[in-house]
Amino acid sequence: MNSSIGTRSFAQRWAGLQESRGGLVLGVPPSTKWLTHWGLEDSIGGARTFCELLLPAIGQVAAVKAQMPFFERFGAAGMDMAAWFFAECRQRETLAVADAKRCDAEDTMGAYANLYFDEVTGLGADAVTVLPYMGTGSLEPLCRTAAVGGRAVMVLVRTSNHQASTQSATTADGRTVSEVTADHISFLNEELAPHATTGPVAALIGAPPAEALRLARRLPRSIISLPGLGRPGRTVEDYADLVTELGHRAMFPVTTGVLRAGPQALNEAVDMWQKQLRALRQANMREF
Repeated sequence: MNSSIGTRSFAQRWAGLQESRGGLVLGVPPSTKWLTHWGLEDSIGGARTFCELLLPAIGQVAAVKAQMPFFERFGAAGMDMAAWFFAECRQRETLAVADAKRCDAEDTMGAYANLYFDEVTGLGADAVTVLPYMGTGSLEPLCRTAAVGGRAVMVLVRTSNHQASTQSATTADGRTVSEVTADHISFLNEELAPHATTGPVAALIGAPPAEALRLARRLPRSIISLPGLGRPGRTVEDYADLVTELGHRAMFPVTTGVLRAGPQALNEAVDMWQKQLRALRQANMREF
């Protein structure tokens, strides 16, 4: 796999960036909704302009989460745009997460690794989001490639989608599907990075604060992406206990809470959230 990141793991790079820039992850959705809101044409050209307008803010944040369906809807041109955008993120030393939520069988995961991680023949992302519903074992080829290449795989443990009752279903041993997924992530991190404090398999937890904290405690060696800020019940203060528990392992995505400000006030909106996160960490974070 072609890579320019050297020997540092995703977790090491995230920890350094989180220390200097904070734990904010900026959502990047070149969707009809946001292109229209920003007064842009709903086309590949409008989407490119949308991404270009975001570039000044990207150097302020530790990571971006590109919502891949809104790139893919433009076909090959959209995939080229994603590769260009991720290269722009690398120039700014900002981590790029391809929010693709892939779910497939074990024998295809090597191909997905090439697609999302390779900087020459693929998109050059630093991480990709996946679903575990073909069996958590199906994710292992992708996770192994990520571990070797300093990338990360972010596995959906619990979604904020209220229609997803599958995740609360109980297995034969009494654990929920979300708990089984969390436990397998911890197993993979032990296997793939036995000497690292934080492994290459991260978790997406879109649960309310109390449930998110309970699941997070099953994931002591994972970076954890929490629900997106800026919606009711999703303020920085609502997740204070998780900041204390997770320290630098907490990722805080924000999309609506920044993009609704429009391109003229983009940097100010990012700065507002970063100030809130810094204040909360200073008040609550224990020593790790």
